[in-house]
Amino acid sequence: MKRLFFCAALILLACVFATAQTPTPERVVTEEIRINVSSLDRAGNAVAALKADDLVISEDGRLHQASSVRKTPASVLIALDTGGTIRQKKNIDTTRSVASALVGDLTAGTHLSVIQSHDRVEPIIGWNADKSTTLAAIGSKTAFGRRSSFTLAITEAEKIFASAPTDNRHLVLITDGLDTIENEPARSEAIRKLWQSGVVVHVISYTLLELVPQKFLGGMVQKGEHNPKRLPDEVMEQLLYAIPVRKTIARDILRNIYQPRLLSIIVDAPFLRAQKNHSKSLATAQLQLSVLSEHTGGEFFLPDTLDEMTDQARRIGQIINSQFVLTYSPKRPLNEVKTDEIRQIEVTSRGPDVDVRASRRLVIFGNRETN
Repeated sequence: MKRLFFCAALILLACVFATAQTPTPERVVTEEIRINVSSLDRAGNAVAALKADDLVISEDGRLHQASSVRKTPASVLIALDTGGTIRQKKNIDTTRSVASALVGDLTAGTHLSVIQSHDRVEPIIGWNADKSTTLAAIGSKTAFGRRSSFTLAITEAEKIFASAPTDNRHLVLITDGLDTIENEPARSEAIRKLWQSGVVVHVISYTLLELVPQKFLGGMVQKGEHNPKRLPDEVMEQLLYAIPVRKTIARDILRNIYQPRLLSIIVDAPFLRAQKNHSKSLATAQLQLSVLSEHTGGEFFLPDTLDEMTDQARRIGQIINSQFVLTYSPKRPLNEVKTDEIRQIEVTSRGPDVDVRASRRLVIFGNRETN
């Protein structure tokens, strides 16, 4: 019995010793940045194949090598803004037509989903690859509501992309970007999460169409302006803080915002205040939509007329069809970033026969240390 006990003790000690001598493998974390690139041949047609060696990646001026390049079917979520208490040009027929034009131009095999937002956010159709079924749902299941719910729409979109069939993910917003019930912290957080998700955001904005009829922006008596694109200095300074990016970037984008002033006289003070607030909300929304698309590698369209919107939707479809997904490892680790920063990423082709286009301002939210 003593011998049996002695043998068991020896075996136990041997196991403990062997475990202590076995080195614990170090965990190596490889960071990757994913970015979408469009690739066209000289005739302007989408290229069928693209190799990592064909590409030159620049991140803030430093060259990188692509780790992978893949052509995968796109997962496209179309978010339709079908509501609003004050509407000048936005209407359900145009929104349906624009969405249908986009679906019609996407290649077969594209995964599609559609939601609408008004008093609430409603699913129109879930992920599927049947364009005919999607078009039928857009035509029959959409309806207008009395409120605008942009924040709820992009919050829901970020959740839907968690089950997207592929990582070639695109969100197309047809919207004026307004919220009837304003909640700036919730709106900022929703935009932040959408940035972090890696989804490419394309926007066809109603904001200019809604801004043009707003004549009462500055006071009871106003004069016209030679340059209708200019924003008053006080308005620009207010809008600089509407979105968490560097002021220099915000100022560049603000120069593209139209706020025409026309000669007008108005004595209804409450109406004047309402018009000014509505115009300010539209200008802020336009800035945020522009920055959101630019910083995710998407397209931002600001149509002057309703007819332009359909052509712009087809253009977005062509861009999505031509895209590849590439990955690369950053030379400056993302997990070492302490404060928010923006990195400029450019991708070009090494050869003359292929036109590769990608430009993205990558927003990195820092790991702030608590005291």
